[in-house]
Amino acid sequence: MEARTVSVILFLIAGVYSKESHDEKLTKFPGCEKMKDFIGIPLSKCCESLPHMVDKELYKDCMESCKSKDDFVSKRCCMADCVLKAAKLLNETGYFDFEAAKTTLNEKVSNDEKWVEAIKESVETCKTEAPQKLEEWKKKDSPKCETAINMVAKHCILRQLFFKCPTKATSKECTDLEEFGQKCPLFPVPGKQGKKDDPACDKSKLVPNTYIENCCPTLPHFSDPEIFAGCAQHCAMWISNPDQPGAKKCCILNCTLHMADVLRKNETFVIDKMVKYYQKTVKPETSNVWFPIIRKVIINCRDIGMKYKEPAIEEMAPQCETTNITVALNITRCIRRELFFECKDKLMESENCQLLKGYGMDCMYWPWQCYRKKLFGGIEKHKNSAVQT
Repeated sequence: MEARTVSVILFLIAGVYSKESHDEKLTKFPGCEKMKDFIGIPLSKCCESLPHMVDKELYKDCMESCKSKDDFVSKRCCMADCVLKAAKLLNETGYFDFEAAKTTLNEKVSNDEKWVEAIKESVETCKTEAPQKLEEWKKKDSPKCETAINMVAKHCILRQLFFKCPTKATSKECTDLEEFGQKCPLFPVPGKQGKKDDPACDKSKLVPNTYIENCCPTLPHFSDPEIFAGCAQHCAMWISNPDQPGAKKCCILNCTLHMADVLRKNETFVIDKMVKYYQKTVKPETSNVWFPIIRKVIINCRDIGMKYKEPAIEEMAPQCETTNITVALNITRCIRRELFFECKDKLMESENCQLLKGYGMDCMYWPWQCYRKKLFGGIEKHKNSAVQT
């Protein structure tokens, strides 16, 4: 792993914005050019018993405690150290504790003898490798975080554990994934694998036939269904990469945002336009309730910058052609999620709706689908038409 590899690992973990496209970044690293072909395959699909050092639940509290940091990088560095500290993986000086990592991982696998040796070898390898590679990088550039070694070590151990998995699957998909990972020093890309196996997101826990619209009929929404449906048809006809995971979703969002005229030329949100667009969908009798909530939620979600700042949500996003559209996709998801949690409609008090809200708060990937029944009318109207290019 070269020094610049460590730099990009930290870039991906710390989430620093870049004008460079995802593909352009990947092509700088031999072996990583086909990253998009493997994004979305959960590591647990190929190593079912793969242990993780940090429980996802720890991220929620850390997001709250780090939100007061002044700048983006400081907040993200704070998050990394916070979750590792909460997991008791830092020593008294605030740096990664490799022995604690070994103990934690053994506890996660209940000291299963099939894993004990793999854990020992992985931790020992990274105990030597992580500091060396970080020092190489420091000679060429300054780390974004004073404790950058913590993130490098965590990434290194997960990588080694996957390769040494004693229960690895032998399917072609998994064989190809491991072969790719061995060649690509960035693998596993933080936030890109393992997204579908969170127990909190088990869909069997959902209440049948209970949706966001059932519980909060006054919920403001981003796009007029007719605009959305038109963009969906446009993308079905003109999308250049239909087989790429998430490509259609990215195309539809890009089209919808431009049709709504809420983006700057660099594809970032104009907050005031975004606020007004949501406010237009609010009924007059509920405007006094929703208007202040809309502005607060949109600003908060913009500041979070979903793609980069919330690890769990980061995992579920398709990688769009430009970084800012990927960010926008997650911001719109964040807005819908947080508006629902703030909803004051009477129906929210029902048992089923409280269960849905509880599920959503536990599962950080939720909601998966931004629009449900509200779209049906618009899609029906436009099923025989297409947006002109």
